[in-house]
Amino acid sequence: MKQPRTAAPWIAPGVILLLGILFSVYTLWQTYSVNGSFGFPLDDPWIHLQFARNLAEHGVFSYYENELVTSGSTSPLYTMLLSLGLSVTDNEMVLSYTLGMSFLALGGLYFFRFTSENFGHDWKYALAGTFLMLSEPRLQWVSLSGMETTLFIFLLLAAAFHFRKQNRNLSGVFAGLLVWARPEALLFVGVLGMEWFYETKIVERAPGKTVAGGQKGMSLGWIKKPLMIFGVFVLVYVTFNLVLSGTVFPNTFAAKIKYYSAGGERFLSQILAFATGGHLAVFWIFVVVGIVSVTMNILKRKPEPLLGSLLWSVGLSLAYWIYLPYLFQEGRYLMPVIPFLVLIGLRGIRETFQIVVRFVGLLRAGARGSLAQVLVLLVFCIQFGFASWKKSSQYAEDCKYIADRQVMGALWMRDNLPGDAVIATHDIGAIAFYSERRIFDMVGLVSPEMIEQIGDLGKLREELIAHRVTHVAVLRSWFEVDNQDPLFRTDERFPEVMEVFLFDKERTHFVPGKVPGLRTLAWKSLTAGNLQQAEILLREAIQIDRLSSRSRYLLGLAYLSGGRLKESEVEIRQALNLRPNFPEGRLAQAEIAMKRGDTAAALAELEAIVRDRPAFAPAYLALSAVYRAANLDSTKASEYLKRYHKLSNSRAQ
Repeated sequence: MKQPRTAAPWIAPGVILLLGILFSVYTLWQTYSVNGSFGFPLDDPWIHLQFARNLAEHGVFSYYENELVTSGSTSPLYTMLLSLGLSVTDNEMVLSYTLGMSFLALGGLYFFRFTSENFGHDWKYALAGTFLMLSEPRLQWVSLSGMETTLFIFLLLAAAFHFRKQNRNLSGVFAGLLVWARPEALLFVGVLGMEWFYETKIVERAPGKTVAGGQKGMSLGWIKKPLMIFGVFVLVYVTFNLVLSGTVFPNTFAAKIKYYSAGGERFLSQILAFATGGHLAVFWIFVVVGIVSVTMNILKRKPEPLLGSLLWSVGLSLAYWIYLPYLFQEGRYLMPVIPFLVLIGLRGIRETFQIVVRFVGLLRAGARGSLAQVLVLLVFCIQFGFASWKKSSQYAEDCKYIADRQVMGALWMRDNLPGDAVIATHDIGAIAFYSERRIFDMVGLVSPEMIEQIGDLGKLREELIAHRVTHVAVLRSWFEVDNQDPLFRTDERFPEVMEVFLFDKERTHFVPGKVPGLRTLAWKSLTAGNLQQAEILLREAIQIDRLSSRSRYLLGLAYLSGGRLKESEVEIRQALNLRPNFPEGRLAQAEIAMKRGDTAAALAELEAIVRDRPAFAPAYLALSAVYRAANLDSTKASEYLKRYHKLSNSRAQ
């Protein structure tokens, strides 16, 4: 059923764009109401901001003042825009939010134009589709993430639109800008090339017919100019990276592929969940119908305006499956396919109605059929809008998660570490931006020499010494440091504890990756009373890493639980040799003394612990228990118990 070529009044898409911005504003208001501050749901935005600040203040693309010059930003275009924005405002949140929301709105505008052109100027599909794109919860989330994703999506849609409209100059310019926004742009440009080849070499047309857009056709002569413009952008981009880092692509591109290349066994199921879960569960049915429709046209060699949308969605998913098979941070690396999946889903809805009207006589009347389509589209708009409204609370939680770790740790470092401190870390964003200290990147995002050494803890130690690192700031789940007490630690009751250590080349010990997992399993066995299994797991951990005080301590604890005091004492002493002031180890030593009936030795050890560590609550509980068990001093026992509860309650708050 051919749709009337009635253009929607421009006020209608304007209202849709305004609604998309209002969704974002509501999310920000909700976040501030809950957290008492604004924030970002990721650490990466501050990487762009750090480069942008140094570019604005020192005129160089560097990560520390006018030093550490490197191509460490995956999106140099976005970083440059931030740098320009810093001349208007020095508020990093306002600047990042404004850019993110603006590019989402511009992307929505091009989505409207693209949909209108390729759906026969059918206003209901163009308007509803634009609302679906703008209200899509993950695109809302990423528009406020401080990242370049919405800039990339805007450029993708603009490049696709001008390519279909056969505008040679703008096609080349937007394709070139895409590369400066993200390196995946090369894949999209390849998709446009395949679309050009299909339209000019594969499609069968009757004599006199032209390609979509009504112009003469995308001949070989036509494609030369956009390719030349694109080539200039790529040449400057490659030169930029080679001069700064000696690589064709930014450091971040190689570093992330190196770090995340292993694994990915569950990636296919994660992609399916990403594309079909939650608010997309029903809409995905129409996406499938749309995919079938597009595929049938291709097989019949008919003109197909959504060929590029399908190839891009499949191609980007396959590329990440091969090179970076992890779908994390709300799947932000795959978010650029979402607008194109929405396009294919709209095609599926239209195709479904064209099939249904053949069998349902009531819908054959134009007005009734159109009203039915409007109602279906309206249902999806309500569903997407409701999902976006619910997502605002998740955004607030994600911002708090980052604020309570990376931001809190960075502010502590700013206020407590010397100005000439050199901090090694794997999360270089907020720490560099707020600590105002020189950073050494442990995973190669801005320290390219580390990329080939990722996973080699021995090489890591050598690099830290060579770069005169003074402190280490790490999330324990990424790099666990053993045999040292942290100078700063976030709340251990919550996952991903951020810790700051003084770097000591003799004592600082990074635990090999498999050991923490073995210890976690051993602890579960230990608490469940399965001492034999705990011992097996801990012996395996010690065989991998003989220098971990925590593994020795846990094995000693397992022996202690089984009444094997002599063996327990050997392991606890080993732990204390590796970490002399290890409070848990000293506590276990006191417990061994008690089990041997040496109350005086136990009390002496416990009293020494609380003198050295007045805030170590478990020692007060142990002291109270010893005094009560030995019938020594009930008053002291009560005082120690009160101190224990006071410290425990203060931590809980």
